[in-house]
Amino acid sequence: MGINGNLQKKIKENIKDKVIVFIMSLLAYPFSAIIGFCNNGSWYNHFLYMFGHANIFHLIINASVLFSLQNKIRIFPSYIISVLASFLPMYVQDPTVGLSAFLFSSMGQMWGKTGRWKEAAKKAMPFILFTMLLNDVNGLLHFWCFWLGYFIGFLRKMFHRFS
Repeated sequence: MGINGNLQKKIKENIKDKVIVFIMSLLAYPFSAIIGFCNNGSWYNHFLYMFGHANIFHLIINASVLFSLQNKIRIFPSYIISVLASFLPMYVQDPTVGLSAFLFSSMGQMWGKTGRWKEAAKKAMPFILFTMLLNDVNGLLHFWCFWLGYFIGFLRKMFHRFS
């Protein structure tokens, strides 16, 4: 398989992973009102919240960001990071739903592979801080997911270097 064949295979895998995440979000959309996590909610909602969305506009925005990411997303690590981050301290009382935590963890992993944390902070923190100022947006979750993702991406890069 030549360079073009490898590139086509990577593109297909990248699109396939994004379509899987998008379909899971579409399937969960009707249940969004009951799968959001909050401080006094059920523990299992922490495993489902990223697939629900507050409204169709919210779903479209997250889907557009998902498909605009040019690097390959890593579904399993992004999912685990999103779940773990949801157990960290938050300042919102309303249930949290949406794919943005998953997306921020994916972007954090992409930046972590570069090892350029100062540049990552300059690029990502304005968006993260902006989300912290918005009503009904769990900006602290975005913060946790991005930096946990960065750390995981950086560790993967470091361990890959030694293997």
